[in-house]
Amino acid sequence: MIQKFVAGLSDTGRIIFYCAVLAVLVALFDLLFLRPALNKVTEVEREIRFQNVKIEGDLKILEREDRIVKEYDLYSKFFTKETKKEDDVISGILSSIESLSRRLSMDAKIIYSETIKDENYTQYIVNVDASGDFTKVVKFIYEINSSDDLFKVVEYNLTPKRGTESEVTVAMKVAKMVVYDEPIAMASQE
Repeated sequence: MIQKFVAGLSDTGRIIFYCAVLAVLVALFDLLFLRPALNKVTEVEREIRFQNVKIEGDLKILEREDRIVKEYDLYSKFFTKETKKEDDVISGILSSIESLSRRLSMDAKIIYSETIKDENYTQYIVNVDASGDFTKVVKFIYEINSSDDLFKVVEYNLTPKRGTESEVTVAMKVAKMVVYDEPIAMASQE
C-alpha cells in the first residue's frame, strides 16, 4: 500500500515524502530518546554541582579539624556527662554561690528563681542579694563571672548603704549554664 503510494508520486513528491518521513522519525527520536536523555544528564549535572558544594563545605570543616578538636578539648570540662536531678543542680548552685560569699566575708541571701531549658543546655537563674564593702562586692561579682561553674551575672543593681562610706548592697541575677555533651557526641558519630 505504501509502495503503491510512493510509486505514484513524482520525483519531487518522493523527495518531499522521504524528507517528511525523515523529519517525523527525527522528531520521534528526539521525543522518545534524545530529550529524556538530555534531561537526565542535566539533572545529574545539577546533582553533581550540589554535591560538589557540599564536599567543599565538608573539606573546609576537615581542614579545621585540629582546631575544632582543640576547642572541644578546651571546653569539654564544661559539658555535663551525667544527668543530675534538677534539685541537686539547684542546691549545688546555691551552695557554690554561698561558699563564694562566705570566702569573701559577705552577707548573701540566695533564692532560686527560674529554669530555662533548651535542647543543648539548661539555664538556672538565681537571685542574689548581698551587702559588704564595695571592693568585696566587686570582687564577689568578678569571682562569680570567672568561676569554672559557668556562672554569669546577667543583671545587677548596686546601691550604697545608708550611714556608711564604703558599704554597698547588690541585687543581682546569676545564671548557671548546664551544657549537655550528647548533641556533640551524636554529631561526631554521623
